[in-house]
Amino acid sequence: MHYRRLASFLMGAWLAASVLLDFCVIQNFRAVDRFLDTAGVSAAQQVHTLGGRTEARTFLRLEVAELNAFLFEQWEIFQFVFGISILGVFIFGGGEAPRAALVLTIVMLGILSVQRFYLTPEITRLGRLPIDAHFWMLHGISSGLELLKLSLGLVAAGTLLVRHTDRKRFVREHEKMTRATSPAA
Repeated sequence: MHYRRLASFLMGAWLAASVLLDFCVIQNFRAVDRFLDTAGVSAAQQVHTLGGRTEARTFLRLEVAELNAFLFEQWEIFQFVFGISILGVFIFGGGEAPRAALVLTIVMLGILSVQRFYLTPEITRLGRLPIDAHFWMLHGISSGLELLKLSLGLVAAGTLLVRHTDRKRFVREHEKMTRATSPAA
């Protein structure tokens, strides 16, 4: 039964870190406007040398976009580590993994693959060009897939947290554990 705890912990860490990263990248863009609104004298002079607020905002948002692209690329690698670790726990954990959690984790890894190998590189490439409708369409698809992945992760975590109520199964597992831990007679 410990495999459920470990898989639940890993899934929770994956979901929590995803929400935290999403929050951070949104705040990175908002920080540009907060900075420009509260810029001190020396920063205001630098904004002026860049051609004014509009040009400075564009420049700073490009920098934030590059930072966010880097964060997403690194986070996607870590997400593979989380997902593959969860699958490893299911496969080698010694217990019977809930099929729903197993399937949902595989689907989450599939969504992650689409994000990692198509959407993120394409959004990064298009973000370096003048922004057009195709960029926003891909950005919307990526955001939607992120929400879907989070939702699937919540459902998978829920299936891990719900204990099976089959009493005969519980007795079999208890007997199996007792035989495994008791000294040979």
